[in-house]
Amino acid sequence: MKKIIIICLLLFLVGCSLVEENSVHVSSHITEEDLVKALREYGVNVVETKSSKDNIFGSKLNRVKPGAYELDDKQLFIYEYKTEDDPDKGLEQFNKNTETMNVVSYTVFTHRNILMFYVHAENLDVASIPYEKEMNDALRSFVEG
Repeated sequence: MKKIIIICLLLFLVGCSLVEENSVHVSSHITEEDLVKALREYGVNVVETKSSKDNIFGSKLNRVKPGAYELDDKQLFIYEYKTEDDPDKGLEQFNKNTETMNVVSYTVFTHRNILMFYVHAENLDVASIPYEKEMNDALRSFVEG
């Protein structure tokens, strides 16, 4: 009986070690649709819109085109990537693309496979940016399943 339990335990451990380190688990993947729903639940009433072609925030980053939204005449762009490493690559590409530009003020949010730009154009000296806390709370509401 002990041998069977030990063999089962060893097979379980070996099986767990075969899982790829960079694989995305369905429970950890956030969809743009789920994020928009969460944002609305936290009081961020975003409305889907179209991004103009000349808007640097709505450009394709790391082969992904973002969803474009408006919030009180401000712009919000949500990039949904396949893996959790891709948002960092997208942000790196954005920083490289804009390093010589003078862009309006914005806030970057990254969480798991999501990269989000909130183009608020607020003065950087302001104490708090509208909806910033709610956006962070909405992103943090996604827990591992």
